[in-house]
Amino acid sequence: MTELVTVEFLGSLSAMATVSSLIVQVLKGQLGINPRWLNLVVAFAVSAVYTLVLQGDYSSDAISLMLINGFIITSASTGAYEYILKPLAKNMG
Repeated sequence: MTELVTVEFLGSLSAMATVSSLIVQVLKGQLGINPRWLNLVVAFAVSAVYTLVLQGDYSSDAISLMLINGFIITSASTGAYEYILKPLAKNMG
């Protein structure tokens, strides 16, 4: 292994979630946007950059997978608890 950070590593879920979280932490105080929405936008941007720029794949399969990955990255970077379990607990009582 001659390279510490490769394109394949940057495409992993943990790397994308980490990059997304770091960008949100830097921008949330400066932009004044709700961090949940900012995280969603950043996650889609990170996924788009990887799919369209680094991989150069513009096929419909890649774009649909990019959208799905945006939601997965958002869930991973903020935690499923905040998006799934906490709202369910509020609605149930």
